[in-house]
Amino acid sequence: MISDARIVANFLTDNQYDWVRDEKDSYTVSYTNNSSVGNRYIRWNGLWAYKSVNDDTPDGTRLEAEAANSRIRELDWRNIFALIEYGVVVGPSILATIQRCAQSINDTQLPEESDEKVRTWNGMVHVYVSERTSALWKIQADIRKEIAAAFWEDRENKQLLSDDWIYMEHSFSGWNRST
Repeated sequence: MISDARIVANFLTDNQYDWVRDEKDSYTVSYTNNSSVGNRYIRWNGLWAYKSVNDDTPDGTRLEAEAANSRIRELDWRNIFALIEYGVVVGPSILATIQRCAQSINDTQLPEESDEKVRTWNGMVHVYVSERTSALWKIQADIRKEIAAAFWEDRENKQLLSDDWIYMEHSFSGWNRST
């Protein structure tokens, strides 16, 4: 049986990309790169989740789940569904939202494909697309908003991350010496 996280991930990409992928030993939970363009100053930081820590694990600051929650700076759509699927993200709000969205997706009947075009907003400009595409985009936008709201709610309540994973923060700040 396909999981709710996979149902939602597949719907958001119209089955064009596998956001969940295979299970790994570590995941990027949050990554921010503030490196400047034009000069060689580099500044980045990130939060990773590990199943276990060994000699091959990069050095970093080890954090408890509660402290790691406050280090998350953005919702990374590239990883969120894998994090949910494999138990890194376990917040009650986001899990309930994913379940509700999956049920909504299963119950949704999109209009049949037709040659008739309607004017709709694609996030940047108004475009003319089929009524089916317009309906799909609206549902996808609503689902993204719901997931983001639940994600930030669980983060704020420090309930987003599982205690079963090991969290490490890695960062670098300094001048790039390459030419």
